[in-house]
Amino acid sequence: MSLTQAQLSMRRTGISGSEVAAVCGLHPYMGALDVWRAKVLGEQTPETLAMQIGSAFEDGILQLYAKRKKIVTLQKSGTIRHPKHPLIIATPDALVPTPHELFPLEAKNTAQSSAWEDWGDDGTDAIAEWHRPQVTFEAAVCEAPWTDVAAVLARPRGGWDFRIYRVPFDEEYFHALREMAEKFFRDYVATETPPPPDGSEAWSDFLKSRFPMERAPLLQASPEDDALAKAYLQADAQLEAAETAKRLARQQLELRCAEAAGMRGADWSLSWKSTKPVKKVRWEELAAHLGATSEVVEQFTETRPGSRPFRLQRLKGASNGHGG
Repeated sequence: MSLTQAQLSMRRTGISGSEVAAVCGLHPYMGALDVWRAKVLGEQTPETLAMQIGSAFEDGILQLYAKRKKIVTLQKSGTIRHPKHPLIIATPDALVPTPHELFPLEAKNTAQSSAWEDWGDDGTDAIAEWHRPQVTFEAAVCEAPWTDVAAVLARPRGGWDFRIYRVPFDEEYFHALREMAEKFFRDYVATETPPPPDGSEAWSDFLKSRFPMERAPLLQASPEDDALAKAYLQADAQLEAAETAKRLARQQLELRCAEAAGMRGADWSLSWKSTKPVKKVRWEELAAHLGATSEVVEQFTETRPGSRPFRLQRLKGASNGHGG
């Protein structure tokens, strides 16, 4: 769903249904840091192709739902704030009118056939688990007994399926989600303090962008810093040992393959085929051959910012911490 500027501004004042899964560590593509950067820095996660396809197909999925359910008109929904818990917000794709109330409707498009097994049978509440926090928030803000999910799913062997799920509101589950969302907002968003690192690539990218170069002298390590450095060195040694074992196994397999294209096991396959030759132009030599002067070369030379390599190594003569 494409959000208006007003909706984006409102979302910075609470935790939305599409964000709570990331805050709780359940989202496969977003983390708590992505939510924090959106709230505090105003940054938006770049829209992936899958997200663009989902937005493009949303109206069609809603129409399929209305046709099957024989509903004349679905109501569009804005961003809704929970009446009792102001930090909890949600933006359903649509609202379904009934004689006594409205309940939220969410449209999902799953283009990856690998996600087929994440969804249950039509008519059940067996949606992909990482969507459950979102629909729970939507039912909560609407004070509705359930959320319907209309999903277009890609079949593993080609083709498409359309299913409708009804997910009952779970008060206990909502309470647990709400506590985590509100704590995240209080501890990190309100204080503008990033959440703790989680080992993700997103955190590495964030550190590179936030601290691109050094501006202070060396620090004296604290006991906590020393423990972290030792944990890094130990993990690095284990990784090096694992890489050596992996390289040895590969060499032995290559030796057994010899000139064969690969081999196949009971539950694995190995391919060892030649790729096409790659051509590469030696531009500097070509420029010199064509008589380009140093001034001309300088015109076509750009200076890129330097990187900030992280190098942690054990000092010579230092104990490895294992005794002996």
